Amino acid sequence: MRKPRFIDSIEFELGSGNVYADLGCPEPEAMLTKAHLVTQISKIIKQRRFTQESERRLLDCLTRLGRDVEIVIKPVLFA
Repeated sequence: MRKPRFIDSIEFELGSGNVYADLGCPEPEAMLTKAHLVTQISKIIKQRRFTQESERRLLDCLTRLGRDVEIVIKPVLFA
């Protein structure tokens, strides 16, 4: 268990470097790898100034690969 630390009476804990592990998510290494991949894809999309049309093409590609794409927006549940 990590020892709590304080700065100006604000308690905090140092992270492990993997937020998914710190939050107790299943398969935290796989989640971190996926996050890194998405970050790189996002950087490339911004550098190349892709439009929403390109986003639609990426979604179409996933559909052709036999994947259903579902975008869900919902409130955050706090434990």
